[in-house]
This record gives sequence, C-alpha cells and structure tokens, in this order.
Amino acid sequence: MWSRCFAIHWHTPQMNYRTAYKLRKFQALTQDPLLVALWGLILAKCCFLEHFVRQHAVPINTGIYVWLLSLFMAGLATVVLSGIVEPKVQHPDEKPDGPWLWPLTVSFMLVLLLLAFALGGNRLLAVLPLLCLPPGGAFALRCGVRFHPAVALQAVGWLVSAGILFMLSPPARILPVSCILILLVAVPGIFRFVQYRREIRQAMQALQK
Repeated sequence: MWSRCFAIHWHTPQMNYRTAYKLRKFQALTQDPLLVALWGLILAKCCFLEHFVRQHAVPINTGIYVWLLSLFMAGLATVVLSGIVEPKVQHPDEKPDGPWLWPLTVSFMLVLLLLAFALGGNRLLAVLPLLCLPPGGAFALRCGVRFHPAVALQAVGWLVSAGILFMLSPPARILPVSCILILLVAVPGIFRFVQYRREIRQAMQALQK
C-alpha cells in the first residue's frame, strides 16, 4: 500500500522531459551523500559559532560573517555539484519512498527557514524543533515501506531530537542542533559516501579480473 502511495512514476503524459530531468536532478542532489555531509558540517559549524558568539558576547555580526558567508560557499558548491551529479534512472520499485519524498522534505524545511528569517526576532530559534520533524517523518515513512535498522535509527534520532529541543529554552537549542547535525546528517553522509566508493572500487576490480 505504501509503495503505491510513494512510488510515483516520472514518465507521465503531463510532465515533459525537461521538467522530469530537473526534478530527477533535484532528487539526486538531495540524496547525494557527499553534498549532504557537506551541508551538515557547514550548518553544524555555523550553529557552534553562533552559540560561541552568544555565550561570550563577541562583538561580531554572525548573520554576515558566519551564516551568510558559509551558506554562500555551500550554495556555490551545490551549484557546481549540480552540474556534475546526473540523475539516476530508477525503476518504480527500486526506491519505496518514491522520487518526491526527499525533495518535498528538503523544500518544506527550506520554507520553514525562510518564514523564520522573514519574521525575524527569535523565530528561528523557535522553529528549530520543527525542522527535525520532516526528516524524522520521512525516515519513518521509509521504515513503513521497507524496514531497515539504519533508517529506523535515523527516524528515532530525528524525532527524539525534536522532543529534546522542544524541552529546551530557545537560546539553549543552538549547541544541541550542532551536535544533531553532526550525528544525524554529516556522519551518515560520510559513511554512505565511503560505502559507495568502496562498492565502486570493488566493482571496478571485478571488471578487471
């Protein structure tokens, strides 16, 4: 049942080739382990520096010198990588979560961030627990389709992190978010990247025999 809900076909009469190609590339970027690890490390670094500046009252504009510069470089790296990463041809049953799950999850998180920045004040700190819910729900849906211990662990990690952040006061949420990004985004991304590289190396060695 779940697989029918989420296994959405790309080749539909209403979707032209150009749109399908762009959506496939967006999906490939949201699941690229190196890019995910890069964003996780950069955001964790920004949260750590934000906490350090607030804790020690350092006279510096973190919005410009921490967040804007870091996000600009990360965005530039994403644009460069988007010209390298090619969308993969997927069969309907290959990924039970379907092609829309992670692009929609990332888009929803970006919308929350943009709304928090637009409202200003402490809205960004207030919305931090909510940002843990979309990835937690996405991993939980994947477990509902096809159970995997690593996916279940990430689902529990994100949902528990949301609960912990809800219990903390807004100023005390920044440093825990940095730890969450390292443990649930950067480390799994690096692990998947190393695993993919090992699989490619083994496949190349098998072809040479």
